[in-house]
Amino acid sequence: MSPSIPGMDAVIADVAAGRLRGTDAFDEIVTCIAAHETPAQATDEERQAVVEQAVRAVSQDRELCELLFAPPQPAASKPAPPVMVKPTLQPVEVIEASEDPFSGEADDEAFYEDEEGGPDDEVAPLPLSDEEIDAELEAIEREREARQGNGFESPQRRGQLLGALALGAVVILGGAAWYMTRPNSCDELVKSICLKGNTKSCKTVEFGKALTDNGVDEDKCVSVMAALDTAVKGKKKSEKTAAFDRALVEALGFDPRGDDAPKPVEPKPTGPPPPTVVVEGQLGLADVFIDQAHVYWTSSQPPGVFRARNIGGAIEGFGKQPDAIDVTPTKDFLYWVARTPTGGQVWVDKVRGAHAPTMIALEGFSPKRAAFLGDEFAFIDGTTGAVMMASVAGGPPRVLVPGRPIPDPKARKPKTPPPPGPAALPTEVQGDATHVFVLSPAPVSTVWAVPRDGLAPPRALATGQTQPRTLTLDATHVYWIEAGAGSITRVPKAGGVPELLATGQAGAAGLAMDAASVYWTNEPAGTVHSVPKLGGDMTTVASGLSNPSFIAVDSVAVFYESGGSLFRQAR
Repeated sequence: MSPSIPGMDAVIADVAAGRLRGTDAFDEIVTCIAAHETPAQATDEERQAVVEQAVRAVSQDRELCELLFAPPQPAASKPAPPVMVKPTLQPVEVIEASEDPFSGEADDEAFYEDEEGGPDDEVAPLPLSDEEIDAELEAIEREREARQGNGFESPQRRGQLLGALALGAVVILGGAAWYMTRPNSCDELVKSICLKGNTKSCKTVEFGKALTDNGVDEDKCVSVMAALDTAVKGKKKSEKTAAFDRALVEALGFDPRGDDAPKPVEPKPTGPPPPTVVVEGQLGLADVFIDQAHVYWTSSQPPGVFRARNIGGAIEGFGKQPDAIDVTPTKDFLYWVARTPTGGQVWVDKVRGAHAPTMIALEGFSPKRAAFLGDEFAFIDGTTGAVMMASVAGGPPRVLVPGRPIPDPKARKPKTPPPPGPAALPTEVQGDATHVFVLSPAPVSTVWAVPRDGLAPPRALATGQTQPRTLTLDATHVYWIEAGAGSITRVPKAGGVPELLATGQAGAAGLAMDAASVYWTNEPAGTVHSVPKLGGDMTTVASGLSNPSFIAVDSVAVFYESGGSLFRQAR
């Protein structure tokens, strides 16, 4: 049975009677359907959407539109009685009554009655043929039907009623068809899943069945659509699909797409990435240094100087000295200090081609530590503690800070005080383009700045340090580990107040840095840490290590040793 639409019966009656046609009739039908289909709490947008759907439904009913917009038929006029023309009378032979052709006809007098029903002038019978008589009889019958036909049996009335019934059936059935086939909220939801979600294929039947099987009704579909609109509102175009998919599953509690649902994106791991092994089996690691492509180290087991690609690979050997230190690569050469029982030596080798290490002659001096600074290198003489400068090509070195003579028990103490500078054997040396920086432990632990040109006396940058070690430089500051206090300290090269970057680091060993942060190892804790140069919270880079000591840093990774292996960890 077709659903009843309030007000439609009256519209049908007006159309059937001809009182309502064209666009007025069209609008009335759309209004009745829209009023019936629009929820009481609908928004303006929802009301407009229902009206548009009703307009489309009525417009697509061709038979209904032809009936509404067809030109009106003129009203049927009352048929006029046949016009009889009296013929000119001629003398004829009188016909006997029994031979009258009209005898026995019940309505023969009606033919001769005027419109008021009165008798007409009497005339003599006409000589008509059988065909003419039949035609006259048919005309009389038509006249009688026209005069008496004022009910359903009238062809005109019957046609009007049948037309009205046909119009009513078309309108009601058209409204019922639109009502039964109009898109509902769950259909709209399925369409949105196909168009807006990350869906492999649009299987509308399967998606709709999944909604039905999980008990999703019209009200739930409406709330889900609202949640989806809220989820994508304000999102960038590249973010809308992912936001839609998340909101769909959250709102429904399941994904109706089944196997066509997008695979969940695994969250990116947080925290430091796991390290990779660059080289292993180097139990006697003593120093680590890097350049753009390689990592260099010295080892006592096996003894020598080695390198490998900084991402891992084959190991190359340069020298076999068992106690090498201060490995420094340049563009073309590799330098290091070898500490032997008979004194220190400085060695150089080519970084490319066949390896043929050569010792640099220093005319009797025995380097303890060295800092290679381009064409020259600074070193600490292991015998006197003097700070010297020498050419990498060899030759006599020059003195920057005189060393202390070996004391003679029989000699008198000098009456003049010693010149300023390290009063005992310095322990470490570094340098830049203008100065050499030295750590001296006695009589008071001091960080010194010594001009390379020797034209000015050394300057004390920081005094009273407790066991300073691991001297390191950047463009503006000098850094070191204060082992006695367990702190990471720095001071400006130009002089100033020392600054503590980190405390509580008893056991700190290796020290390195990049443009923004300082990194160090802590041997007893088995950790690697960092802290911003400008101050801030300390970060743990690695933990669970086995006595890490040496460390180096480049622009993308941190290198540190642990248990005889050298690790690379991206940062």
